[in-house]
Amino acid sequence: MLKLSKISLQIPYEVKDLLSDFLIGQNASSISEDLDDNGPLTLSALFPIADDLEPIMENLYNFIDIIKENIVDFEPGEIKVEHIDRSSWEIWKSLLKTVRAGKNVVISPPWEKHNCIENEVSITINPSMAFGTGHHETTKVCISYIEKMTESKKINSLLDVGCGSAILSIAAVKLGVSEVIAFDTDPVAIREANENKTRNAISDQIKTYCGPIQCINGTFDIVVANISVEAILMMKSELKSRLKSDGRLILSGIPVMRMEELERGILNEGFEFLDKQIDGEWVGMFLKHL
Repeated sequence: MLKLSKISLQIPYEVKDLLSDFLIGQNASSISEDLDDNGPLTLSALFPIADDLEPIMENLYNFIDIIKENIVDFEPGEIKVEHIDRSSWEIWKSLLKTVRAGKNVVISPPWEKHNCIENEVSITINPSMAFGTGHHETTKVCISYIEKMTESKKINSLLDVGCGSAILSIAAVKLGVSEVIAFDTDPVAIREANENKTRNAISDQIKTYCGPIQCINGTFDIVVANISVEAILMMKSELKSRLKSDGRLILSGIPVMRMEELERGILNEGFEFLDKQIDGEWVGMFLKHL
């Protein structure tokens, strides 16, 4: 039976972005926030049960000390660790709610039904070990760029690099992109991606592959990569070679503190920056092929 570990702590609202980003950096599969009107915010992070939480907890305590010394002095509430059954829907219902990404894209878990109004696009994503429920800033900024491109002209093709749950691919199809290819090196991600395709009734409109980018042939109007800085820099020439001559590259998963490092690395490959969005401690970038 698949299980998860959950770390939860009560913190002041002003440090939630810092601690959320830190826990994602410790490989948390999802982050949730529960704000009590009469009390502090409770931040919860889910980890695979196989993960050794001892070093994660030690890193967390050290990071809290750094925040207290350099940014704002506070005392967190009790830091709790519990093990939960991932198959328990009640746990997920308490963690994940419907969220808006971009202007007209609404993402919901299976237990919440959203009634779309005019021009809205509805996506259903099951919570899983694959990254991408729509709640993280990096996912939202990628969807916003895809949405802007599909509003301005017909987009025929998109490549989703490191697709995770396939949330970006599903959004692209529902926004009108004709051909979408999604790949990831993690077989768990591809399994979840395929299940989410079926859940959204678009199984035939997204091709999924498990493997590296070298397995992907052809060129695309949009290449989107919501992955780590290291992976982007390692694949930068491959990303460029998968773009059409007038194609656009969407990058995210970039901490603000590493923005300049990535800019230097990607500009050297022959891209031109068109736009960037900063949301909390994360950056999304919009570039074109030179």
